[in-house]
Amino acid sequence: MIKKILFVSVLIPLFFTMSPTAFADSEEEEMAAMQRQLNAGVMAQAFDPGDQVKLDAYMKDALKKDIKPQGTRPSYWRPGYTCNNIYSYGYRAWRNCNYHRRYYGRYW
Repeated sequence: MIKKILFVSVLIPLFFTMSPTAFADSEEEEMAAMQRQLNAGVMAQAFDPGDQVKLDAYMKDALKKDIKPQGTRPSYWRPGYTCNNIYSYGYRAWRNCNYHRRYYGRYW
C-alpha cells in the first residue's frame, strides 16, 4: 500500500510538471516527417499526361460535331482541382476534363 501511495505521489507531480508542448512538438515533428515521406513518394512517381496528339484530335473532332461535354462534375472532383489531378481516375476522365475546359473555358 505504501509503495502505491509513494508511486502515485511521485507520478502526479511529475506528470503536471511535464510541458504539454513537449507532446505537441513530437506530434508536429511526426506529422512533418509523414508529410516529407508522402511528398517524396508523390514526386517519385512519373506523371504521364496521356497522348496530347490523340487528345487534340478528339477535341477537334468533338468540336466539329458540336458534341457538348459532360455537364455535371464527377463525384471525385474537388474545388481547386485541375485536369491533371483526376488523371488517376483514368484517361477518359482526364480527356473529358480537358474537353470541358476547352469547350466552356473553365473547370466544373
